[in-house]
Amino acid sequence: DDFARAYRGFLEEVDTFHRVWRSGNTFTMPKKKSKVSAGTARRLVAKTVEDKTFGMKNKKGAKARKFIQHVEQQAKAKFMNQGRHRGMVNEQQQQAEKKKRKEAIKKEAVLM
Repeated sequence: DDFARAYRGFLEEVDTFHRVWRSGNTFTMPKKKSKVSAGTARRLVAKTVEDKTFGMKNKKGAKARKFIQHVEQQAKAKFMNQGRHRGMVNEQQQQAEKKKRKEAIKKEAVLM
């Protein structure tokens, strides 16, 4: 009984494969994202910031300076933090847990 069920599942998979194969669709793996080296990342950040803030560096207003800082932060986050995101999330979770523990301890101290 188990063998028959497994064999039917196998036949269904083969049938699906043949249908897709006859239709002309191909199975392809997505391209891997290439990791950017530190020097390349710095150059990409500088180029991106320069492109987005072209002509604004000479303006004297605070709005322009804030915009330039914002663009720099975005570019750094995009290119410099590749692969570090998971670590940052874990650190943030740990900090949040520490805060919760401290608050719980304070509440217990107040109740006593």
